Amino acid sequence: MDAEFYLEGQTTFQDSTIFTGFRWENRFRPLKHEHFINPVFYVEYENKNGADKIIKEGEGHDVESDFLVSNAEARRERIHEIELKLILSSTFKGWNFTQNTLAAKNLSNSPWEFGYALGASRPLALKASAKRCTVCPQNFVAGAEMYGGLVTGTVLAFTTRHTTWRRFSPGIFLPGGHCEFLPALA
Repeated sequence: MDAEFYLEGQTTFQDSTIFTGFRWENRFRPLKHEHFINPVFYVEYENKNGADKIIKEGEGHDVESDFLVSNAEARRERIHEIELKLILSSTFKGWNFTQNTLAAKNLSNSPWEFGYALGASRPLALKASAKRCTVCPQNFVAGAEMYGGLVTGTVLAFTTRHTTWRRFSPGIFLPGGHCEFLPALA
């Protein structure tokens, strides 16, 4: 079991910087050891306002024009949402392949929304260096992901210890897909 808690905010140029809410997420891994397919159940609760401008999933119908409202006006909208995911991953010859199916529901009277994500990643080197080093190829992972149909992204991750990761994932969007470019460091 792995739980995380986030406080979120955003800055809109020529408008303001505001706190938008919080998010709690938890992952449950039912199988203790590695298998051909490794399932993970994911649960997330978000309590945020309408000024939150992150499109991070492939469900729903958010587009860039939804975010043209001022922060003062958008923050009046309250969003209480739960999201459920089934994440399936496999590792083959150093490659990690992942498939997510998700269902999200705004806890008001909104309908359920559904989506998916597909991804593949691989360490830049499969064997560790004989010498101790921090900036070594085995500490870098590169990959790509696709979610919601027409949205794709790239990922470059770097680890300095077994549990500390830095992740940079700019979004690249195809015509007709969602519109966003949010580099993220996690």
